[in-house]
Amino acid sequence: MKIKNKIQLNIYFLILLSAIFFSCSERKIPDPPPLSKKWTTVYDTKSEGISQKWYLEFPGGNFTGSTWDEWQIKNTRYRWQQQSFLMGKVDSSSLYLLKCSTIAGKNIIWINGNMLPALEISPLAILDISPYLISKDYNDIVLRSEYQKDAYGIHQIEIIKGSKDSLTRDTRREYKNLPLYHNAPSYVSDLIIYHADIRNISASGNFAAFQNTISRLDQLGVNMVLLTPVHPIGKKDRIGKMGSPYAVKDHFGINPTLGDLSDFSATAAMLKRYKIRLMLEMVPSQSSIDHAWLSDYPDYYLPASASASSDVRKFNFENRRVQAQMFSYFDYWLERGVEAFYCYDSRSIPYLFWEDLRDHFSENKKSALLMADSDDAELMLKGFNVLRGDSLYNAFVQVAKNNADPATISKVLAMEAQAYPSRSSFLHYAESRETERAHSLLGEKNHHLALFTIFTAPGIPVLYSGEELISPPRAGLYDKNTMNWYNIHWPTYNLISRLAKLRKSSAILTRGDLSLIADTKAVSGFTRRYRNETWYILMNYSDTEQSYQCEAKNTVFSDGISGVSHKGRVLLQPKGFCIVK
Repeated sequence: MKIKNKIQLNIYFLILLSAIFFSCSERKIPDPPPLSKKWTTVYDTKSEGISQKWYLEFPGGNFTGSTWDEWQIKNTRYRWQQQSFLMGKVDSSSLYLLKCSTIAGKNIIWINGNMLPALEISPLAILDISPYLISKDYNDIVLRSEYQKDAYGIHQIEIIKGSKDSLTRDTRREYKNLPLYHNAPSYVSDLIIYHADIRNISASGNFAAFQNTISRLDQLGVNMVLLTPVHPIGKKDRIGKMGSPYAVKDHFGINPTLGDLSDFSATAAMLKRYKIRLMLEMVPSQSSIDHAWLSDYPDYYLPASASASSDVRKFNFENRRVQAQMFSYFDYWLERGVEAFYCYDSRSIPYLFWEDLRDHFSENKKSALLMADSDDAELMLKGFNVLRGDSLYNAFVQVAKNNADPATISKVLAMEAQAYPSRSSFLHYAESRETERAHSLLGEKNHHLALFTIFTAPGIPVLYSGEELISPPRAGLYDKNTMNWYNIHWPTYNLISRLAKLRKSSAILTRGDLSLIADTKAVSGFTRRYRNETWYILMNYSDTEQSYQCEAKNTVFSDGISGVSHKGRVLLQPKGFCIVK
């Protein structure tokens, strides 16, 4: 009897275990994943901020579990919140969208370290987070809310799903269908830009030294040079030994360590002889704290608490005299040979100013190319010609470092074409002043894949100072990091030179339409079509040789090995790339 009871108990126990097993095995991760109402929270009372490397530097202590019921807390400049959520298998046929309801103040959101477009006061915003999600793993979301007008934060955040065809348009306010009332200069599509940091260009770090590099930039294929701000730098509360070029002491002057106005004019004249256009990075949003205007016209400025750094003060654009001064600022440099402006901190300046600036140019029959340091579509409507394509750079990093789907890259390019106003253009880059050097972060092969992409995709390729060198130092914002201009990395230099030559001679790359292709797990890319010709732009992100089937007979450009092997079949070497038609 005891044995029988024991057998029965064992059977019951096995049945119970089986029920538990099957219950667990059938448990599915919700799609889309829900966000918790509990956030890890820290208040940045000193406005010191937390860098974009939040996943390494997010503070470890003094956290309080907060809910959205606590979303209005006064007298603190920034509130940082973070949580992780479990993502199931990403549905590649749908978009994953972050729905943000009742937005108070300024907010910035990161998904797995990728910064999304900044949000301001609005009843609703929906952001595409599809390219940044990690399938079958935990994902991180970080929110920075800035106290503004007696409130800050976002009342409700949730992840929703939608079809690519229907929701892409809806979430972007149908920007694609909104007209632009200003035209970009005809040369925009043909640009190949080199961002030159004069201070770090040589041991002397001045205009005279930079002039010695202009002929080489011409040989590289560059036809526009972007100069980091060249103005005098404030001395009061200066950060670092040399100070930030964005702490401007005189918007109409030249930093004496770089030279004087005659040296600037000589540089502009030399660039013109080589048919290289000149773009200047402008700082219309702020000045140093020892700028003469701060004592002479204190009403030009917002309170010190509005500035993110102790060495600068933000301008008050509600004061119409500030707007007039900034119009003069742009006019002054236009008259000195500058044709284009890259506008620092463009997102923090009211949209109305940019509209008025564009009207000012039109009324005075002045032609100026305006580029923003943001990918905010609204800026295109307000007068800008070009936005910064941060999403593409983030995609390069995700593919190289986090093994993201290579199709992420081409999907970003498609998003730029489909979700922004017609005739929008983007600056595309593999590295910039704000990022690590591409060779060290991405690796040489992935760096070359990124260069191949930015030269063959719609948009404007931008090279950063020293990108063609061997192990160039990261440019110092507050100090000097001299580059060895004789230490050329020839594989990178030659690739850039070949791509620049191809781009200049191929209207299909500067004016052709983009379409997505049928990607594989390793091979991704897109097509460019112009008139009656179609080119396939193909990239192999794997470490093994891959083949791809398409209607191609000839190789137009390659890494030297990849290309059409026989009709319709393309072979790509590991980390290889080619253009076929």
